[in-house]
Amino acid sequence: MSTNGPLSEDTAEHFQIMGLAALQRGAHGEAAGWFERAVARGPDDGVYHNNLGQAYQMLGRLDDAARCYAAALERLPDSADVRYNLALVSMLQGRPADAVLCCREALRFRPEYPDAINLLGVALERLDRRDQAVVCYREALRLDSGSASAHSNLGNALRELRRHQEAEDHLRRALEIQPRFAAARYNLAALYQDRGRLAEAEQQYRHAVDAEERYPEAWSNLAAVLLDQGQPADAARCARRALELRPGMLEALCNLGYALKLEHALPDSLECFRQALIIAPEDAKIHWNYALALLLAGEWDEGWREYEWRVAAGITPPPLYKQPAWDGAPLEGRRILLWAEQGFGDTIQFLRYARVLARRGGRVVCAVPPRLLPLLENHPDIEAAVDRGNPPPPFDCHAPMLSLIRLCGTAPEAPPAEVPYLEVPAAKLAHWREALAGYPGLKVGLNWTGNPDFKENHLRSLPFRLVAPLVAIPGVTVFCLRPEGPPEPLAGLVPLERETHEITDTAAIMESLDLVVTVDTMTAHLAGALARPVWTLLGYTPDWRWGLAGDATPWYPTMRLFRQPRFGDWRAVVERVRTELAARAASHPSTSSVDVGAPGYIPRST
Repeated sequence: MSTNGPLSEDTAEHFQIMGLAALQRGAHGEAAGWFERAVARGPDDGVYHNNLGQAYQMLGRLDDAARCYAAALERLPDSADVRYNLALVSMLQGRPADAVLCCREALRFRPEYPDAINLLGVALERLDRRDQAVVCYREALRLDSGSASAHSNLGNALRELRRHQEAEDHLRRALEIQPRFAAARYNLAALYQDRGRLAEAEQQYRHAVDAEERYPEAWSNLAAVLLDQGQPADAARCARRALELRPGMLEALCNLGYALKLEHALPDSLECFRQALIIAPEDAKIHWNYALALLLAGEWDEGWREYEWRVAAGITPPPLYKQPAWDGAPLEGRRILLWAEQGFGDTIQFLRYARVLARRGGRVVCAVPPRLLPLLENHPDIEAAVDRGNPPPPFDCHAPMLSLIRLCGTAPEAPPAEVPYLEVPAAKLAHWREALAGYPGLKVGLNWTGNPDFKENHLRSLPFRLVAPLVAIPGVTVFCLRPEGPPEPLAGLVPLERETHEITDTAAIMESLDLVVTVDTMTAHLAGALARPVWTLLGYTPDWRWGLAGDATPWYPTMRLFRQPRFGDWRAVVERVRTELAARAASHPSTSSVDVGAPGYIPRST
């Protein structure tokens, strides 16, 4: 419409102008009011219906927006823009297939419409047609190389296709064009998160929420990155903000539950996981995390039932056997296969149940990682031990090792703790006792880190830079128990050899030492199973088996626990261990007064 004089304040065009002004100010409710009056005064004008749809869309009234766009299309049947808007609202309603149809219709009327081609790519990607989406994004950029949205979308699609460098190039180009583009910041952060560049990911997520504070996905992912960097308090704050913006957001609930577990707020942590399971009752990974929180809280009955979700969660491989799973019934001479399912430490810890089941009338066969097989030769409670990758001898029933607590009815305060339940071959023991006999003072074995591939290794491992105070104590000789040796030479730390020991060498070394000091890894379990004196250094929130308090564990009578007094405070742990080692060394008779020279590698036994 047009007019040659001042507009009357009671015309559709006036209402339209006022609505556009309100829309530009971000006053979406006010804009909707003006556009409603314009539609009422000019119901046959498709532009008024389209603009009212835009206002409703901004208010989140998606069904109303869709009705307005449909009405606009009846009046403007050749409009590519209205079809584009219909595609947009279809995407927001979770109907990507309808969005594809609308985009294609828009392109029929305007073939070179970069925004519609870009949106078509988004819809196709939502339908898992990512390769076609990439073609769309590239075509959109051919038509409009300055489209930050198309660069961001293409970068994200390439990230999903693991074409990381090209993805980063497009995402950075999007941010050159539009530095405060929150979605591009989010996508770049996700790329860094995928690649383990956590500090950079954190920075980009913070930029994203700075550009768009009401961005729940960014807040939740920021919480996840902070958790991976060992910052649970900040992670909890970010997850709570995500939940304020989107109550019931599943990822944020899980991130908050995990953060609260790390902070020892177990009742609140459990409540988060329970709420998440109401939303997604069949989500195996939520059940798994809920199980770990229950076990840490000492709620073993429910915890071990929930732990059975570990196969569905991908934590444990499914059983490969056709024989029935053991249900806890009397064995009465039946042969039972116990199969290792998780790490070396878990396997060593749960090998104790071989004795339990043998005493209950079972004939025990074990399937374990090949590295552990030498420990089980001639074991009095195990008829046969095999590589878990090979077929076992005939058996009647089977059980994964981590189900044995539930099946045997073990109570948290009274696990089977008769040690030693592993033994060292006599020849190995004789070799290592002779090899280490010449070293003076208190002989201590040290392991400061676990498997670096374990996701939570950063929570349980001692940074190597903090090891030095433990190897400079008068009267103490410290041996490196990591087969690959230290990452760099450290005066006072004796590396035993660079090649990997057989597990029986490691066990014999422990038998030849006065004390083992280790973080929570296989080393701790092996020393405990051998009934060797062992000091285990624990992060603030350790694995379920250690609980949250106390310096003793019912699992290993010869073990002492040294706990972080606060999250991440390894220095306090090291200082306490250093003090107690010094006191122990002062009262320990020296085993030798000869000059043994500089520390060197000791050859493995043959």
